[in-house]
Amino acid sequence: TLIERMSVLENLIYFGQLKGLRESKLFLAINSFMMAMNIKKYQHKLIMQLSGGNRRKVSLAVALLGAPPTVYLDEPR
Repeated sequence: TLIERMSVLENLIYFGQLKGLRESKLFLAINSFMMAMNIKKYQHKLIMQLSGGNRRKVSLAVALLGAPPTVYLDEPR
């Protein structure tokens, strides 16, 4: 679940902090995920302004933040 009225960067920071990432690792991880998923150019756009595909990319980045031991994907391609 993403917060619609927050930007991509704000969502990633918020959920990264919830997962316990400290500032030193948080911004490195966020930048790496944005570059890998080609969403860096949207970092200041609100989630509600993104296409469905870009929302899914942000959701995946949120899911992978903090290196969880398991991630369940619905209909991965």
